[in-house]
Amino acid sequence: MDSSVHLKLAIVIPAYNASQTIERVFERIPSAVQPQIVNYIVVNDGSTDDTAAVLTRLQQSYPNVIVLHHDVNQGYGAAEKTLLHCAVETEADVVVLLHADGQYAPEKLPKLLEPFTAEAADIVQGSRMMEGRAALRGGMPRYKYVANRGLTAIENMAFGLRWRNITAATCFTLDAPCKRFHLRNLATPFALTKKCSSWPK
Repeated sequence: MDSSVHLKLAIVIPAYNASQTIERVFERIPSAVQPQIVNYIVVNDGSTDDTAAVLTRLQQSYPNVIVLHHDVNQGYGAAEKTLLHCAVETEADVVVLLHADGQYAPEKLPKLLEPFTAEAADIVQGSRMMEGRAALRGGMPRYKYVANRGLTAIENMAFGLRWRNITAATCFTLDAPCKRFHLRNLATPFALTKKCSSWPK
């Protein structure tokens, strides 16, 4: 892809009880990246705080925000699947996964997107684990840090990989094979309250 061509992005964000943090995540997305964003897609995964109201407020400032709702909390995996199922219906070239608590730094997006512009990768991960205990300093709970280290080591040994973090911030292309992939078969079945395709893109 020519470097002068701007990638079209879908920013996907799973949100559970994120009323105190998610607005700041939007504010931290670099201005240089914002014109490339086709849609922000957020799933409110059964939050019991004011997340729904905050997302409604965000839609006033960001007209390209799509908000999906799970009536009850279904967990991180189901939330991601909901987001990806919606993302493949947009015009985006690349999907970017961010967290509603801000632990995946939006400021790093320009660097993460460089391999796509250069056609050097189909998937890129940004890891909080590459700089010692930076993840802990950034607010990652210690139990999650230890579990992440352990699970990453097991997966690397099992599959001969060299991942730094199996749950890292991820960007990947939405090519034709991905759009045909049956995402609903990846986890426990669930129901959306509305079809993504019925919402403006």
